[in-house]
Amino acid sequence: PSLVGSEMCKETDQNLHYLKSEHLLGEDGESTVDGEHFTDLGFDRFAKGIYPVVKKLKGMRKDERKASSTTVKVEEEASF
Repeated sequence: PSLVGSEMCKETDQNLHYLKSEHLLGEDGESTVDGEHFTDLGFDRFAKGIYPVVKKLKGMRKDERKASSTTVKVEEEASF
């Protein structure tokens, strides 16, 4: 999404969180069939990458989620 779009959504929907995906799939090219569509390995890496973030957000109370950053970054680079 564009910065304008994300800023607009941030103002209208406090429960919307963005996850930067730079390190979710690895750099070996095995996660997608054609650079866009996931393979089984791609789905596995994606799920494992977003799971900690979703778990954290799910465990937060609604008011804590609103106070948190709307952009969540994967902190550690995956070692694929």
